[in-house]
Amino acid sequence: MSGNAPPIPLIGRNGVADDLFGAVASLRDGKGGCLVLEGPPGIGKTRLLQETESYAHRWCVPAVSGRATELDRVIPMATLGSFPLGRKASRGRSTGTDGLQIVENIKKRLATFSRNRPLLVTLDDAQWADELTSLAIRLLVPELADLPVLWVFTRRPGRAQGYAQESIDWLLGNGARAIPVTPMSDPDVTRLCTLLLGAEPDRKLLELARRSGGNPYLAERTMRYLRDSDLIRFTGTTATLSREELPPEFLRGEDHLLYNISDATRWLLQAGSVLARPFSSHEIAGLLGQSPVSVLPVLEEAVAAGALVEHEGEFSFRHDLVRTAMYNALARPVRETLHREAFALTQQAGRPVEESTVHLLHGGFDDTEQALVVLWHAAAQAGPTAPNTAANLILHALESLAPRDARRPSLAAEAVRLLALVGRVGQAQFLAESALRSTCTPGEEGSLLLGLAEAAYIRGNHTGVVEYTDRALAIADVPVTTRSQLEAIRAFGLLDRWGGTRPVRDADLSASRAIESARGTTESSAMTCGYAGRCIAARETGDLDTATDFGRRAVRIADEDGGEARQRHPRIWLASALIAADELDEAEQTLLVDQKEANQLGTAWSQPLWHYQRAALRLALGQLDGADAEATVGLRKAEQLTAPAQNIKLRGVLARVALHRGDFHACRTHIEEAQRLVIERNEQSPSVLAWTSALLADTESDPHGALAALSGFLHGNQRTRLIIQEPQAVPYIVDLAVRAGATDESRELVAASRALAEKNPRTALLNATSRHAEGVLRGDLATLRAAVREYGSSPRRLAGALAMEHVAAAEDEAGQREEAVTLTERALEGYTACGAPREAQRARQRLRELGADRQPPEGSSGTGIGWADLTAAELRVARLVAQGFTNREVAKELFVSPHTVDSHLRKSFSKLGVISRVELTRHVLANDTPSASGPR
Repeated sequence: MSGNAPPIPLIGRNGVADDLFGAVASLRDGKGGCLVLEGPPGIGKTRLLQETESYAHRWCVPAVSGRATELDRVIPMATLGSFPLGRKASRGRSTGTDGLQIVENIKKRLATFSRNRPLLVTLDDAQWADELTSLAIRLLVPELADLPVLWVFTRRPGRAQGYAQESIDWLLGNGARAIPVTPMSDPDVTRLCTLLLGAEPDRKLLELARRSGGNPYLAERTMRYLRDSDLIRFTGTTATLSREELPPEFLRGEDHLLYNISDATRWLLQAGSVLARPFSSHEIAGLLGQSPVSVLPVLEEAVAAGALVEHEGEFSFRHDLVRTAMYNALARPVRETLHREAFALTQQAGRPVEESTVHLLHGGFDDTEQALVVLWHAAAQAGPTAPNTAANLILHALESLAPRDARRPSLAAEAVRLLALVGRVGQAQFLAESALRSTCTPGEEGSLLLGLAEAAYIRGNHTGVVEYTDRALAIADVPVTTRSQLEAIRAFGLLDRWGGTRPVRDADLSASRAIESARGTTESSAMTCGYAGRCIAARETGDLDTATDFGRRAVRIADEDGGEARQRHPRIWLASALIAADELDEAEQTLLVDQKEANQLGTAWSQPLWHYQRAALRLALGQLDGADAEATVGLRKAEQLTAPAQNIKLRGVLARVALHRGDFHACRTHIEEAQRLVIERNEQSPSVLAWTSALLADTESDPHGALAALSGFLHGNQRTRLIIQEPQAVPYIVDLAVRAGATDESRELVAASRALAEKNPRTALLNATSRHAEGVLRGDLATLRAAVREYGSSPRRLAGALAMEHVAAAEDEAGQREEAVTLTERALEGYTACGAPREAQRARQRLRELGADRQPPEGSSGTGIGWADLTAAELRVARLVAQGFTNREVAKELFVSPHTVDSHLRKSFSKLGVISRVELTRHVLANDTPSASGPR
């Protein structure tokens, strides 16, 4: 920021500021007192003192201020000399003998001044005050207590250290009041960073800022350093950290926040910075080569200085950024020695392998062979629970080996497998291809090809999965454990190939062979994948009971055996089967458990899939905001992993959500981008994309174009897949086909839907969908009524609302107008609750056609939700939109993110039953009168 930039407003200090300003207000009424602001260095005490002085100035309250420095303690009257009153009172006098007389002169001057007017006296960093100043404040505060004098001191907490701290403690014990200045909250840190950068910080920047422990000085220092060092990239309204690793000089020297500590304490803190976690007295003593008893006084001094905090017998740095600064200040040989000692201690104490690994990698071991043994052992330990750590260890080991070392291929094969698991697909592919160019055994070649197949699967190259696995399976001497894994991943590649007739049977056979090959071995991960593959194959053929059974078997094996089997995330596939079976509560819980495991394991490859399943679940429930949020995050992760297959499906969800919201431009944009990827990859659209494309075409009054978009899903296996994955689409497509004159397709679709319902009698949703489609085809009122009743047992609100629309139309044709109105109103309520203004508008139009547009007073939507129900935040956004502001301009004006603006707009559209900014503007003009809106 430039030197002329306005000061950052006071953030997160409203309570303390109100306390101080209240004391100044009382001072104006003739009431004095003594306040002590307490907090660690950098917490904002000086800024609060300045704000208090400014507030007093605005109210014409005179103020005198002083500030102590560390040198004051050894210079008599140094602190008093920083006050104008002190300089005048001590002028011409010697120190030592006249100390009390000087204090008496100051007292007289203060008393004379404050008899006719109030006075504010402030002293910053009072803990540094010299002996005479300490005596003065101890005498003057109580002796002038009856006069309108307000004393405000700031000090750093800790044990009493000298006269100043003792005097302040005495004042606190005799009527003065302490006001603790606590760390800023995370939202306040976020706001501070946003103000400093002029843009909204991304997650990594916020994580770095929050390492300040809520210390505003450190947070501000961090942001300014990163910005001034060009380490922040600005894109629109977002600020992003431009590099993963920060330079060694980052915050070097910020340990000056630790004042007056001994050399022994500073050395302990520097050594402790290597551990990067809370530590016990025994641990730090072991690292320093001392006894636990000998370090206790040093630990006490560190706590008293505010460097460390103690909690449940362990010590940690009050501010992690200070820990970073102390670590960066260590010379490299010293740092490596400390890491080697820490590695030995963690090994001896049985600490987690991830912790030992950090010290191992930073310890600078000279003996390559010893390091290789240690690295390989650590990688084997880390693999089952921390694959990313294990991959890093093996890569480190590979760097130490000669190019032709015979151990390279086996190490590379294991690294490739682990890299693929954690989503580092590009590295995995490069390493595997490089290793395959060297001489390999059949087992090593098979393992490398397995790694390439897994990397191809994560990237959505399903043809590549099949090619790599077929090539590996053709090698005669591939070990049975590798063969079982190859068969398992081959099944997944076959299942996800969308072009032509899906080879589901071949995939099921491959998954079965994986299970059989793994029996009698320790290869539980292949068995887990095998059952997960059979789960998907059964779901694709419409056998949902079998699908959920296989999915549960896969989960059970992974839970019982742990290790690599857990890294395959079978719960994702079980959840997909549960969603198809309409077991949505169980699907929700299944995905929640899987996310916890992913966080523990660091298996990034599963994240786009997990978010897609969550988005599909939210869409099924009619929770459009939730579906949008999950798909947006999933899309970002898919792009990070270069996973176009998941990108396509996630864009299908986002397009569908946009269509329900009436945002046809966003819908079309997502569809076009997804279709571009489909063409690039020479594949067929997934069902969610094809179905949404059809809906968009129908919205544009093109039923023939809508049917054309679905042409690949109206026959054979693809039709089964559509009914299973998009059950609510079936009656809509039947209606579409009837309107387009495609009666044969509509009859075939109804028959297929009925067959699947009979195949899955426990899934009431499929029976409801079948009856709904049949009722639409025949125009049969009784069948449609039965469908509405069966939808009542399903939580899918959008599907139920569509059924109510259709039965309402049939009731109207049968002359049952009142029943038609009631059902249409219920459909409208369902659409409104889901936040689907497009469908809500259609229902409203139908009510008008029925002559039952029961509008409440102007400004409401007709469903009990209207203008009066907009929140204050939604009103602010609506008013600016009505003035022609774009979302980004609104965000800048209101100091919120564009995403927040978009969320407020969607909710306003839903409550008001509108689908465009023009309609929203009409509501603002009609309803936002000065009396209704209050102050703006």
